[in-house]
Amino acid sequence: MWVHDGKIVDSQATFWEGLQADVTVDCENCILAPGYIDCQLNGGYGADFSTPGADLQAGLRLVARRMLEHGVTAFLPTVITSPLANYHAILPELVPT
Repeated sequence: MWVHDGKIVDSQATFWEGLQADVTVDCENCILAPGYIDCQLNGGYGADFSTPGADLQAGLRLVARRMLEHGVTAFLPTVITSPLANYHAILPELVPT
């Protein structure tokens, strides 16, 4: 993978232009891959995104931290089918951080 000015660039074109890497990093047989995005996550690690209350923000932070262990770098918190009042209490709390 080639990075220039903090952005991934076309490695084939960069190679054929004769540019050399400034820094080489040996990943020691590890896989370099983009982070996963979970498009539907109702909660995890004891946190439930469908339960309104003071613990919702703490649960979001916990899940965000723990999902990194599995390569998930972003997720969309979702709410299971719930009473209408729950949606009014929960949805304003589910904001990007």
